[in-house]
Amino acid sequence: NTLVLAPLPYPQARQLVVIGPADGAGHFSELPARWYPMLRDVSALQSTGYSVSWGTEVNVATAGAPVMVNALSVSQHYLSTLSVRMALGRNFTAAETSAHGPRAVILTYGFWQSHYAGRHDVLGRTLMIDGGPATIVGVLPARFRMPSPSR
Repeated sequence: NTLVLAPLPYPQARQLVVIGPADGAGHFSELPARWYPMLRDVSALQSTGYSVSWGTEVNVATAGAPVMVNALSVSQHYLSTLSVRMALGRNFTAAETSAHGPRAVILTYGFWQSHYAGRHDVLGRTLMIDGGPATIVGVLPARFRMPSPSR
């Protein structure tokens, strides 16, 4: 048997943090959503990129029928740690990632194309996620794929 380990393909990979319980085989499971607001206040995590969920399904109300999509709860620095340049819009602000701040959402390129036909006036629109409003602030680049703890 052979095992080849390679560094993650991100410039600031050492600043990526996986937070969550893992079994003896290294399989991660999701933290309860209620933990996310508490983690925002941990000073050691302020300059890191972290995510506490991996593919949580949320209900998104669209112009057509509601759809279930995978979503991630991430820190303010998560995308900048991965050196992501938005296709449209911007990253999250500190206020948007605070416990009681305004809800914001960054769309995947595919969701933007399929639900908004790639319209540039999507920024600032409200999207209903699990029954609550969130303002669209950005669109991820077409080739971007979120890293997962299993990769």
